[in-house]
Amino acid sequence: NTPLVDWGNGKCGKDGIVAVTYASHGGKDDRFCRAVESSLRQNIPWEILGWGVKWQGLSQKLQASLDYAKTLDPHCILLFSDAFDVLFTQGLQPIKKSFQSA
Repeated sequence: NTPLVDWGNGKCGKDGIVAVTYASHGGKDDRFCRAVESSLRQNIPWEILGWGVKWQGLSQKLQASLDYAKTLDPHCILLFSDAFDVLFTQGLQPIKKSFQSA
């Protein structure tokens, strides 16, 4: 069983796509929880980088994302989303199909 919320294990998803975000904490309102809930509802394993790490600025988020991307197979599609302002409305397979047809 693949966990629905992963914590940065560096593996591409079974469909050749991985969803990733960066969040050092849950925020001051429910937006992060809503984003996580939407990933659960769409059965999207969501890699959450930086959890529990003291926030020091945007460059930390960018560096963690780059370091994570370097661990993936070069053919893996990396879907990076904001942790607070995104709700998933469909699963990874339709997202991948839309990306590939663009």
